[in-house]
Amino acid sequence: MTLREQWEDQASAWLAWARAPGHDSFWRHHGEQFNRLLPPPGALTLDIGCGEGRLSRQLTAGGHRVVGLDASPSLIAAARQADPSIAAGIASTSCSDMKAMTRSAHASAASAWRSSIR
Repeated sequence: MTLREQWEDQASAWLAWARAPGHDSFWRHHGEQFNRLLPPPGALTLDIGCGEGRLSRQLTAGGHRVVGLDASPSLIAAARQADPSIAAGIASTSCSDMKAMTRSAHASAASAWRSSIR
């Protein structure tokens, strides 16, 4: 089973976990430190492995233009449903596909929080 297939297989469980309030240490312990690493809002920010889009939504609320990428079609659908203004698309789980991006596709920041990139 590929990594993409594994994430798709577990998408409903991840969605339930990610949307359960008060359980994730990011929001309690790491959010402020993460925010200090970000460039000023306004430029393009990539959320690699965006899952159901919770970090994408936070970045958008902070003024960032966000493109969320994930390997799971189900999680991308959930991200789009939660906030249709966020551009979210299905991405390969392989970094080699990033070579296909043109130089005009410039982003000021890229986040891969809890992502499986290989």
